[in-house]
Amino acid sequence: MKQSREVKHGRLVNAAAVMFAVLIALGWPQARAVDNAAGTQASVGASTTAGTAASQTATATPATQPEAIAGLGKKGRDQTAIPTLEMGDDLLVRLDGTAPLKVADWTLYLNGHEITDLASSTVLDDSEHGLVFKLRRTDKNKANWNEILGSPPLSGRDVTVAIGHAGAKDAPLLKTRDGDPPAVFRLDILMTIWLVVAALVAVAVLVLFAGVAARTSILRDDFLSQIPVRQRNFSLGRCQMAFWFVLVAVSFLFLWALLWDYNTINAQALTLMGISVATGLGALMANTSKSEAVASADKELRAAGFNSPEDIESRIARRKAARDERITQSGNPAAVAALDAEILSLTAEIDTYRAKAKDFVTTTYDFDTGQYRYGQFFRDLVVDDSGPTLHRLQLVCWTIILGAVFVVGIYRDLTMPEFSSTLLALMAVTSAGYVGFKFPEKA
Repeated sequence: MKQSREVKHGRLVNAAAVMFAVLIALGWPQARAVDNAAGTQASVGASTTAGTAASQTATATPATQPEAIAGLGKKGRDQTAIPTLEMGDDLLVRLDGTAPLKVADWTLYLNGHEITDLASSTVLDDSEHGLVFKLRRTDKNKANWNEILGSPPLSGRDVTVAIGHAGAKDAPLLKTRDGDPPAVFRLDILMTIWLVVAALVAVAVLVLFAGVAARTSILRDDFLSQIPVRQRNFSLGRCQMAFWFVLVAVSFLFLWALLWDYNTINAQALTLMGISVATGLGALMANTSKSEAVASADKELRAAGFNSPEDIESRIARRKAARDERITQSGNPAAVAALDAEILSLTAEIDTYRAKAKDFVTTTYDFDTGQYRYGQFFRDLVVDDSGPTLHRLQLVCWTIILGAVFVVGIYRDLTMPEFSSTLLALMAVTSAGYVGFKFPEKA
């Protein structure tokens, strides 16, 4: 029995030894060591991460809201102490604080006036922690802009800037901090390249229009086809219509160049243009009532041999040539006598033309010299066959007065002036009086 127990015990020992050898071959101690190391590293990493997060939480500071303006600038330009901007430029307003900005939360104040209707064009500049406002005038903010832009000096104008909380008019405005220079920029209104361009275009338009008016019938009556265009009377109705057209067109051009605002033509300007158009049409109707006088003059001119403008122009040119030739032939009595006879004959024909067409020929033309005296232009407008007339003088004076007020109003407010209904009615009554009295006028 004893031997049998020893044999069994030996077998168990041998089996245990074999199992231990197998485990060693499979690497069990190293795997456990690796697992223990990984557990240790994971524990250490978690501890480190938790510590770092706790440290960051302990050192982070909350975002601060803006309390003051940190500076101004022109978007896309180097910053200066007092930036210079023009209408249409982008004004950069930098704010202090670190909290993210929202466009809808802020509104711009210039010289204490809230400039509304800028939200659609306002953008954020995250790199500068600021707001970018486009300086533009619209129908909704025109009243406040007029107080800033009106009567602009050549050197520009300093404009103070503040930022307000949108929808909270009682809240204090954001300005620069106490002790810092105020937030100011220089607004150039007149001294801009676009104003120079507009001035050149306007001068070109005026010169072109004056040249066309002097050489065509655009501003003249056209009763008789035998009268050369430049010899025809200036029409008061057409001149008034041209006056308001040119004034409104040039004003629109200047305001657009200064403000980049193309909605500057108001109802009053359209009314004045409408009154002038009605005056021109009324004058044309009055002219058609003189058909008998026109037909009589036309018949007399044709009977005298004047059927086209070239007939009178050729006689005037021949007389001038004869006079010049007479000077060169002063030493030849026979030639001088022949030239004198030709000059006398041509002068008689020209005088006949003048007598029959006198009511249709402008006072700006001098038949003796063949030159045009545009200093007599005003006389053409206020004089009819019987001399100066009150209804013509009245229309001319009120047109000039309202035109001057129109120009002054544009400079003062940089907008087309809004005339009262009384002034517009005055202009309409004056024009109606001119048309009414024109019917009994001689042609």
